[in-house]
Amino acid sequence: MPAGTTLAHLVEEFVATMSHHGVMIDRQAVEEEIGERIDAIADRLRTHPQAVLRDHVSGGWGRRMAVSVLEQVRAERLIEAA
Repeated sequence: MPAGTTLAHLVEEFVATMSHHGVMIDRQAVEEEIGERIDAIADRLRTHPQAVLRDHVSGGWGRRMAVSVLEQVRAERLIEAA
């Protein structure tokens, strides 16, 4: 069972991972996007976003999302330095 996390922690993981790879990203935009994803998961599970964060999302999810974005950026050559 995942340990749970917070939206703020997921955002921090994402932003820090992107920064570590030389990509600066707007924290507010990341918070909005991750919040929308959590809301969508909550809708599908017919529960509250807080329950998703508590019961279904573990720490590290923000980092894994950032790594996926970086892989997509590289694959599509959107940013050469990513």
